Amino acid sequence: MQFLEDRMSFISQVFERYPRALTTAAAVLAVAGAPTALLLYQHRRLGRKVRHSTSRGSLADLPLQDIKSIPESVQDKDAASKTRAVYDVASLSTLDINISPSLAEEEILTRYLRRNMTAFSRFPQAYALSLNCDQSSRKTFKASHIQALNFELGDVVCGAYKVVCREQDRVEFGMELNQIRGRLVTTLERNDGQIIFKTQTVMWQPGDVKTPMPLENPVLKFAHEITSWWMLEAGILYLTDYTSV
Repeated sequence: MQFLEDRMSFISQVFERYPRALTTAAAVLAVAGAPTALLLYQHRRLGRKVRHSTSRGSLADLPLQDIKSIPESVQDKDAASKTRAVYDVASLSTLDINISPSLAEEEILTRYLRRNMTAFSRFPQAYALSLNCDQSSRKTFKASHIQALNFELGDVVCGAYKVVCREQDRVEFGMELNQIRGRLVTTLERNDGQIIFKTQTVMWQPGDVKTPMPLENPVLKFAHEITSWWMLEAGILYLTDYTSV
């Protein structure tokens, strides 16, 4: 058992340093139906490291923390109560001194998102999104496109994520899929000598729509969690390595 734990720990370190390896492993496991022990191990390891929670209910009931771009049409309590929603939040911190003090929050967040969205563009989820995109939208999956972004209002990443709110310490992406609406929010906060990176995902649709949303599907929820948690960890590692040079 200890041998297995040691091997898993070693492989985990490889994934942290070489993100494409995790992408490839996920794709192979998904397509070939190989044993999922490695992904289960990663999920368990990251779940212990990352603070995370999931809530379900109507938009009126969910403990949304500070998402600023929720449409006015569903901010009304009566309208919000007629929705079905899922809210997922995950966060991870690093010591402030681990990231160059010469970088402003806006630059830190931009570099973090460039790195993470470029990595995401090679994940199976992004490949699935690309199947429904036209030729023009497929350009938004390219690393050259993502690495040039400052994540300003209107910028689009991986076909489905459009920037709808941009501040110094936050980027909020809007998402639409059939009747599903959503927000993917990345923020950073300096607090007591630490920098806290947080990812919030909220999806909602009319309450009378019975089709499950992605975060209501156990397999897709698992994929979302391992991707979200890993990007928090790998994104912070990238920043600390990059800015320590």
